[in-house]
Amino acid sequence: TQPGVEAHGELFLDQPRLSPAMAGRDDYRRFVEMHGTPGLTRVPRVFSYLNDLYRAPRTAGFKLMYAQLRRHPAILAYMAVRRVRVVHLVRCNHIDVVISEELAKLTGASHAQAGARTDVPMVRLDPETLLERLRRRSRTPRQGRCLIRLSTCPFIEATYEALLEGEQEFARICTFLGIPRPAAKLQSKLAKRGTRSHRDAIANYDEIRRVLDSTHFSSMLE
Repeated sequence: TQPGVEAHGELFLDQPRLSPAMAGRDDYRRFVEMHGTPGLTRVPRVFSYLNDLYRAPRTAGFKLMYAQLRRHPAILAYMAVRRVRVVHLVRCNHIDVVISEELAKLTGASHAQAGARTDVPMVRLDPETLLERLRRRSRTPRQGRCLIRLSTCPFIEATYEALLEGEQEFARICTFLGIPRPAAKLQSKLAKRGTRSHRDAIANYDEIRRVLDSTHFSSMLE
C-alpha cells in the first residue's frame, strides 16, 4: 500500500466479484455489478462510473485488458477527455504469455498468491496453432500502443521483465504518475509462476523448438 494511492484490479471484467481480490483493492464494485452489460447506451454509464472512481483527490488506477477496452470503447473516450495517465504494461517474451494462458486453463487460476506453495504443471503447446498465437500476441501491444497515442493521453510503457529485475522500473513509473517513491521495498501479493526454463515448462519442448527454429520467435525460447 502507498498513502494517497488506490490500485484496483480489473474493474471492467464482465463477471461479478465472487471472492476477495488477490491483489489490489476490492472496495469499489465492478462495472458489471453496478450497471450490468448495457448495449448502445453504455457511454454515459461508463463516464459516470469512472467519474465516481476519480472523484476523490488521490491517485487511483485500475487494470484494463485489451479485450475489456474492445467491449467498452467508451473508456478510451473518457481517458482522452480526462487526460488519464496510462501505464502500458507489455511482456516482451510472447512464449511466456502463451505458457501463462495454458497454465490458467490447467489450474483454473491466472495468478498465484505470494508465499503459497503450489505445484506448477508442465504445459503442452499445440505446434499447429502456436505461430499464429505468437503473431497475434506480438500484434496486440502494437495496436494498444496506437490507440493510446490516438487518445493523446500521457503514457509510459513498462515491461513485465523489467519490473521483475528490480526497483528501477517501479521508480520510473512512480515519477511518471507523480507519486513519491516508497521508502520501503515494493512487494506484490502475487507470485510469478513461470520461474522455470522453457525446457522444464513445456512438455513437448523439442517439438516446439523445431517449429520456432526458422522464425524470429526462436530467440524467445529459453
